[in-house]
Formats: sequence, C-alpha cells, structure tokens
Amino acid sequence: MASKILCGFTPLRATFSLRLCAFASKFLAFMLPILLLTSCFEPKQGCLDISAVNFDASADKDCEDEGCTCVYPKLQVVVDQRYDTLPYRRDSVYPSTAGPSFRLHEVVFYLSDFQIFRNGEVFTMSDTLGLRLFSQIGNDTLRQVFRNDFQLVRLETQTYAVGSFRESGLFSDVQIRLGLDAEPNRVIPALAPTGHPLSLQADSLWRNKAEGFVFLKVVVGRDVPSTTRDTLTFTRADIGDFFIQQSGVFGHTNGYDFRLRLKADYQKLLGDINWTVGDKTAWKQQIIANLPLTFSVSQ
Repeated sequence: MASKILCGFTPLRATFSLRLCAFASKFLAFMLPILLLTSCFEPKQGCLDISAVNFDASADKDCEDEGCTCVYPKLQVVVDQRYDTLPYRRDSVYPSTAGPSFRLHEVVFYLSDFQIFRNGEVFTMSDTLGLRLFSQIGNDTLRQVFRNDFQLVRLETQTYAVGSFRESGLFSDVQIRLGLDAEPNRVIPALAPTGHPLSLQADSLWRNKAEGFVFLKVVVGRDVPSTTRDTLTFTRADIGDFFIQQSGVFGHTNGYDFRLRLKADYQKLLGDINWTVGDKTAWKQQIIANLPLTFSVSQ
C-alpha cells in the first residue's frame, strides 16, 4: 500500500514543479525585455526653451552636455540693392536723369546700431564683442565691449545675420546707423578678429587713426566706353550720425528668426548726377543730400 501512495505522489509533485518552471520561464520572458529597456533608457536631451529656434518638444531633459545648446532667434536683414526697378549688378551701366549713362562699379557701406522700437521701448541685439581701440588722446590703446551688430555690405542682394534677438510681438519703428558711432570708429582693425567687418579689408576701408573707417564707398565710371574710375569715399567727417529710420508694423513670431528687408535704391542716390561735369567734391555733396531718400525698411 505504501508503495502505491509513493508512486502516486511523485508524479503529482513533478507535474507541479514543471508547471511552476513553465510559469517562471514565461514570467521571465515577459519581464526581461522590460528590465533591459528600463536599465538601458537614457533621457533625451534637447532644448526645452520655447523661445529658441531649436525647441524640442520630444526631449526629456534640458541641454546639459556641451554639444547640446539652445539656439535663439536672430535678426536677419536682407539687403536688397537696386537701381529703380533694375537689380543692382556691379560694373553695370545705368541711366542718369541729369546726363549720359554711367557705369556703377561698386557700392560698399557699413551698417550698425540696429534698434527695434515698441511703445517707446528700444530693443537691440544681445551679442557682444571686446575690441581694441585707440584712445582719444595719446597713443594708448584700450579694450572696450561693443554690441556686435556691425555689418559690411559689399555684395549684391544678400541676407545678413545681424545678431541674437529674442523679443517677439509687433514693433513700430526700425532704426539703423549708416556707418559707425564715434567709439567703434576708433577700433584698431589689425587687432580685430579675422573676418570681422571691422578687421582689415583688402580695399582699405580703414583710413587712419584720425579718420577711422570709410562708411560708404562708391566707385563709378563717368564715361561708359572708358575704363577710368572715380572712387568717392565718405567717412564720419562727411556723414556724421546718419540713421536709416522707418515706421510701420514689423512682426516677430516667438521661436523664429526676425527677418527684415532693407532696400537700397541707387537710382535715388546717384541717378540725378551728371557724371561728365563737376568734380568729386560736388558729387559727394549731392550724394549726401540724397541719402535720406535712398534707403527703406520693410518686412
């Protein structure tokens, strides 16, 4: 009798053990991937600042690593250079209302002090740069931190990234300096970063310590068949503090670059000059008188 009981009990325990092992195997098979995923999960880093242009809503944590950083909107200005309805092209021939046609070889100018206004409040670029400049008296040099929104316009229609600009909404006025303020006009170009607009240029836009930089340069050919060129340069002594000013409605959406269009119409700047008479002094005076009509800003 005892042997029958023993023989009946052993298969029952074996069956229970097999079922337990099968359950444990299935449980482990189910849980193992979850455990592996949990142990290998790393939070995704990304910019979580909604005002940045690279805001990442799918990120789990804000940027911490060196390679991860928020990129903020910039003021981008498209400089649209034209001659009335014609696109400006270097070395092209254009008509004059006061005399024969002339050849416009080149126009180069500096822009700085970009300011955007809303309800009397002024907003500027947040980028800064330390530059070396000559002292006003003596031969000493000093270092000064400037708002780094200097632009050198020398090519046909092109987009310039002026600097970081985070403020969003609607604005009523834009003001841009043609040329440079008195202090940046004393910057030492040989000590400026390579490639910076205030560094040394191949065409000598820096005159000397006393005069500083050439704010505007115009190169024309008076007689179309001729190859003779006249170069007219305008420094701070000629132009002083001249600002391009425009009122209107200018909108900037949060998280996107702020784009403006600056139109330079060289027909209004040069088209009423008879280049076959007069001299550089007379031509420069007429160009300075035409400056307020030359530029306009839109979006």
